[in-house]
Amino acid sequence: MSSALPQREEPNRDWLTSQGTNTFSEALHVPAFGVASDWVTRFHINGRTVGGELDLMRDARFERWLSTGVQVEGKRILELGPLEGAHTATLCRYQARHVVSVEGRRDNFIKCCVVKNALSLDAATFVLDDISNVTMARYGVFDIALVSGVLYHLPNPARLLAQLSELTPVALIWTHVATDDYPRGKVAILRTGEAEYRGKWYREPRTPLAGLSPKSFWPYPADLCRMFADSGFEHVDELAVDLDHSQGAAWLGVIRRDDDTDGRRP
Repeated sequence: MSSALPQREEPNRDWLTSQGTNTFSEALHVPAFGVASDWVTRFHINGRTVGGELDLMRDARFERWLSTGVQVEGKRILELGPLEGAHTATLCRYQARHVVSVEGRRDNFIKCCVVKNALSLDAATFVLDDISNVTMARYGVFDIALVSGVLYHLPNPARLLAQLSELTPVALIWTHVATDDYPRGKVAILRTGEAEYRGKWYREPRTPLAGLSPKSFWPYPADLCRMFADSGFEHVDELAVDLDHSQGAAWLGVIRRDDDTDGRRP
C-alpha cells in the first residue's frame, strides 16, 4: 500500500444550497420534516431553514479532528449515535466512501432517514440498533469511527471502547468528563476487569437526548485517557478539555491503535 495518501479536500461551504432541485425536492423534502417533532438540529434545504436550533452542519469540531491528519475521503466510517444525521452529512461532504450510522432511538432513526432522503446521502446507511450490538461479526471493520456525544451516556464506557478497538484503528471522540464540581455527588470507582477508573455517576434525564440507560459514568479526563489506552487505543491526541462547557466539562480528541497507518496523512 502506498504511503502517499491524497490530500484532504476542504468541504464546499455552499454545498447544501448548491445541489439544485434534482437533489432537494421542493415538493417533498421540506414538508417531510413534519413527520417528526422536536427537532434538535437546524438544516438548510433549498433556501429554507427547517428543523431545530442547533447548527451541527457547521460543527467546528471536525476541523479540530481533521487537523490531526485524519483522512476521511474514501474511507468506511462507523458513526455511533448520529442523533439526526448532521454529522453523517458532514462525513459525506468530506467524501467518505461509506458511513454506517447506528442509532438506538426510534424517533431519532426516523429523523435520520428523513435527512438521508432530503440531502441525498447516498453514501450513508442508518441502522436502528443498540450500539452494544456493534461487533465485527455483525458490522465488519472500519477505517475510522466517529463517537461524538456517546460515551458519557454509558454506564460502562470502557466496555464500548474495548469493543470499538476491535472494529477500527482510529476514533474521533467528543464526550463529557467529570470534574470535582460536576456531576454532583461523590467520586465513584468504575471497575472493569482489573482496571479501576475514577469518575462520577450521572442520572440520565428522560429526554430524546439522553442515553438508553438510567445512569451513566463520567470519568475524570486522566481516567478517560487511561481508559483509551487500556482498551487498545495507545495513542491519544488530546485536542481540548473545555472546563466551561454549559453542560459539563468536555473532552475532544483523536485516539489511535498502534497499527493505525491508514487513518492519517503521511
